[in-house]
Amino acid sequence: MSRIVAYGDSFTVGQGLDLDDLSPEIPDKNSWPYILAKSLNFDCSNRACCGIGNKHIWHVVLNSEHKKDDTVILCWSFPDRVSILTDAYTPDCYPETRTSDDSSVDIYQSDIYTIGPWLEEEPVISYYSNLHNSTDGFINTLLYMNHVDTYLKNIGVNKIIHTAVPLVPEYEMLSEVKFSNQIWNYTHISNPHWNNISMPFTMTGAAMRFGETHDGHISAKGHKYFAAQFLTILS
Repeated sequence: MSRIVAYGDSFTVGQGLDLDDLSPEIPDKNSWPYILAKSLNFDCSNRACCGIGNKHIWHVVLNSEHKKDDTVILCWSFPDRVSILTDAYTPDCYPETRTSDDSSVDIYQSDIYTIGPWLEEEPVISYYSNLHNSTDGFINTLLYMNHVDTYLKNIGVNKIIHTAVPLVPEYEMLSEVKFSNQIWNYTHISNPHWNNISMPFTMTGAAMRFGETHDGHISAKGHKYFAAQFLTILS
């Protein structure tokens, strides 16, 4: 049977949907990939993980199993997250062994150290104060996007859709959906001439229309709306 194979961070995991599980390790069955798969009568492999950045998503995709009839959807995370391969890195650490009911999500965090602006450790504060800038973060993300897209096509995957978390102006630049508010039209980064990635939409529409959960993620209605947007492409 055909599958929806989804990659992303907590917005794809479905964090915030279950008030009793504030930091889920297993994707919520009410998250958008499962809703979409059910609508299409597909199987679902939700390979998202809370807290990860775009380099980590790239890393997981390259070391996971895919089938030619998969529909692969990449919901890219915030460009300001930085992922670092640790000394424990092995290219075989992400074999696709878990099912949607498996709890072995720890393999997705075994050899990557991800840092973000929310962390308060001194080295992290120093990095964001002295080294990080949004242009570099976004260009790196575009590199991951373009490489993953080429890799998946080279191994025979024909259906690949790129989307992204909400409220990132650079992602709206890649999207066909243009918001009238100037904050979404404004970005100091132009689209590089070598970029081949576009997005039909991002999660911004779902967030703006249906609001957030208690912890800032998209609501249950937002997940349903976001899943329904893909049906116009895939049905």
